[in-house]
Amino acid sequence: MSRSTGHAATKSSSKAVKAIAAGAVGIALLAAGGSSFASWNATQAVRSESAISSGTLKLKDATAGVWTNSVGATVEPSTYKVVPGDVLTFKQSVTIEAKGDLLNAALTTNIATPAVTGDSDLAAALGQSSTFFVNGKPSERLSATIKQSATDQKLDVVLTVTFPDTVAGATAQAQRVNLSNVEVQLTQGAARNA
Repeated sequence: MSRSTGHAATKSSSKAVKAIAAGAVGIALLAAGGSSFASWNATQAVRSESAISSGTLKLKDATAGVWTNSVGATVEPSTYKVVPGDVLTFKQSVTIEAKGDLLNAALTTNIATPAVTGDSDLAAALGQSSTFFVNGKPSERLSATIKQSATDQKLDVVLTVTFPDTVAGATAQAQRVNLSNVEVQLTQGAARNA
């Protein structure tokens, strides 16, 4: 009698274990993405007029530019012989297209970099005392701030290159430099905070 009761209890326990295992497998399947298990969700389209456009930054319609010396005479740099105390001035008009709500840009020149190439003493003398004016205003560190505008901005650019009169002895005599790599450059900076 007791043997049959023990056998029935074991059989009943075995069925219970199987039922629990089957239930665990079913829950695991549902949690793994079964089609019968879902959470609440909702969507809302963004406003139909939410398309955005990028801005523009262009340097265009630049005039050829003219070099003059200290007395205002037009010179051709490739044939002109500069002397200490002389100042060469380059004038050019440029048109800038600068559009972008937080646009922050700079108009610069590379005159103070290795753009002036050639004999070292003369290149160093000319590069160390350059100035850069935009619309008559001197620019700090050869760079002028450009702000965004709905219309094109026409600017007069003036670049001066001075051969210092402090040069003494035979320093920089009979030397030659190339100014053809000197440029006016327009570059974007980090977006403005406001």
